[in-house]
Amino acid sequence: MHWTLTVIGLAVAWALLGGLWRPGSIALAASWMAGQAFYVGTGNALPLALYAVLDPLVLYIIWRHHSSRLDWFIMACFPFQWATYVMATGAAQWWILWTIALAQMVLAGPWPAMQRAMPRVSHGPLRTRNWA
Repeated sequence: MHWTLTVIGLAVAWALLGGLWRPGSIALAASWMAGQAFYVGTGNALPLALYAVLDPLVLYIIWRHHSSRLDWFIMACFPFQWATYVMATGAAQWWILWTIALAQMVLAGPWPAMQRAMPRVSHGPLRTRNWA
């Protein structure tokens, strides 16, 4: 297995974990998996007709259920994806799209849930005072 598939596979798993709290994360990971399944079945590494359907659907789901600022960053990546579909070719196109997908998957992880579960440290006026 190539290292790029391992890295993106871990990122997709991370996004699926984020999907426990954020439906857009599941849609994003499912879209990537659908593209990979299409590639395995047909050999077409960039099925633009499939992405023409999936990208707006994923964007809509993230928009409809956005629950974190991270969702805005994920949505902001889509125009760069679309520009890459049209303007880049070959290896450059593959690397750019891989990097965008990786960034989106990492952002789609369970960051907000982790932040809520972590203990908070306050450095402001609500900080408890130790007068001892």
